[in-house]
Amino acid sequence: MPMGPLALTDRMGAASLAASLKARGGDDRSGADLVRAVDVIERLLSVHRGASAGGPLFYASDVKGQTGLLSVSLGEEFEPAVEQPGQEAVKERLLTIMEVEALRCLEEGMFKSPETGDVMAVFGLGFAPWTGGPFSHIDTQGWTRFLALSDSLAERHGARFTCPSLLRSDGAGSGRFYKTLDFAA
Repeated sequence: MPMGPLALTDRMGAASLAASLKARGGDDRSGADLVRAVDVIERLLSVHRGASAGGPLFYASDVKGQTGLLSVSLGEEFEPAVEQPGQEAVKERLLTIMEVEALRCLEEGMFKSPETGDVMAVFGLGFAPWTGGPFSHIDTQGWTRFLALSDSLAERHGARFTCPSLLRSDGAGSGRFYKTLDFAA
């Protein structure tokens, strides 16, 4: 991703993000997570008045005005969990949640093809380019493995990881978005 979610929140303005999240409300997938996100942002805004006026909330600036240093106050306001996920677990969760959302977008008709979704995700969102896009990455993993992964993450981290019916209804996870080419023929 060209810009992470915390940096993007700082750039957009945390107060306006909190207001738009509140206005959006939650659904069965994201309700509790959405409320928790708004609570975190509002708690930090109450401590950092400059952020409510459009200043950064998550990243501090050094004496030269360069940002990129995570705000020390995050650790003061929120006790870090004793057990932290490893780098691979974080990568897996970030990719999977974006892939699940891409599947929902395709299922809801926001774009017409997996190819379009892959291009939009890589060039528009900065989705991991080495994967070829969310649909290509799901194909590379195999639908069965992806379904098992999303189900496992949904059990541990909530319904937002639940894979939509698009993959479940097509051959119980044995389908593909892209046809395989037979170069031997």
